[in-house]
Amino acid sequence: MDSKTFDKLVEQETKRMKDVMCSKSADYSADDDKLFNFKLAAKLDGVSPIEALRGMWLKHRTSLRQGLDELIDGKCRPEKWWIEKLTDDRNYNILLQALLMEKYFKPFVVPEGWRISFVDIGEWCGWQVKTKMNEYLYKDNELHKDTTGWNNHNFDEAPGYWPTEKEAKAALAAYLEKEKT
Repeated sequence: MDSKTFDKLVEQETKRMKDVMCSKSADYSADDDKLFNFKLAAKLDGVSPIEALRGMWLKHRTSLRQGLDELIDGKCRPEKWWIEKLTDDRNYNILLQALLMEKYFKPFVVPEGWRISFVDIGEWCGWQVKTKMNEYLYKDNELHKDTTGWNNHNFDEAPGYWPTEKEAKAALAAYLEKEKT
């Protein structure tokens, strides 16, 4: 296949993927959450949304595998069948990417009412996490009313200080997750 024909195919199939994704959106999403069905299936089955997607995707991949096996045996299903199966398979890749972004790759945003700041008091320094009410998050994953204990500690040893902003954010995220349950 020459590059011009291939580029046209990529453009055509990208449009098809988007069209299918948008047309199925009304059936498979709710409350503006495109991943609703995976989350609901996960809840109903007691698994994660990614596991729910894996099960649904496996059905499509199994069908594709059957079609490939038939090709090897010299039989070819209609073009319409291949287009549907391949489009669904590509869309499952995008849906998986969306689930990954939502769970693992979205940047953590410090919620309103919380502050992460760097404190430098000579040799005692680090990143602290506190509420507007001056409650401090300690490494025991609990809130404390004061900052006592910061002195007489080396960098990163005080119970309420982290060596990096990233670690302070991770601590706050873990605390907030714990509080949800």
